[in-house]
Amino acid sequence: MINVAEVFVGTRALGPGLRTVIWVQGCPFHCKGCYSPEWIPNIPAKLYTPQDLATLVLSRPDIEGITLSGGEPFIQSEELVEFLTLIKKQSNKNVICFSGFRFSFLLQHPSPSVQGMLRLIDVLIDGPYVQEKETSKGLRGSTNQHIYHFTSTLLFHDFINQERVNEIHISGSELLAIGIPSPEIKALFGFNNKCGSQPKEHLYERA
Repeated sequence: MINVAEVFVGTRALGPGLRTVIWVQGCPFHCKGCYSPEWIPNIPAKLYTPQDLATLVLSRPDIEGITLSGGEPFIQSEELVEFLTLIKKQSNKNVICFSGFRFSFLLQHPSPSVQGMLRLIDVLIDGPYVQEKETSKGLRGSTNQHIYHFTSTLLFHDFINQERVNEIHISGSELLAIGIPSPEIKALFGFNNKCGSQPKEHLYERA
């Protein structure tokens, strides 16, 4: 089962084109200034089988790509490889993945599922968020993060300097903010730097 904090079908806030964003639950990083601290604990949230999650994503033919975030996607690499394999077999949707782990660390990791994920994503945005190096443009939260293109699919998109898109979606009494927030968005919704410990560069055993 894939432990999902939240999923949203049909946004333009986290990558080019119309996308489905999947935020996984659980993260070994506790970055200072994290604005999704409730998604850090490795506790059950919304559980999907890889097939059910793929069916949800593929139910909208107008969706051009998938963005994986969290949480930390690579701690669920085994399940996400199965999900992404189903997606790639049935569509040409591109995949962007955020990770707090550095690419060099992932590249040397012995887990077959970690290597499998690297082969199934088109773009990796790596490295922990560093509040002191925060940037206000592009899809990086901070300037220490790097963009790696594993295919040519999204080479046209400026991940570094493009103006950000932030979306606010309201369903009943629930509010979901999508996008890397600007200082104004942070102030509006009261993100208050609850997470203050330093990131740990390791993977859970199952990854």
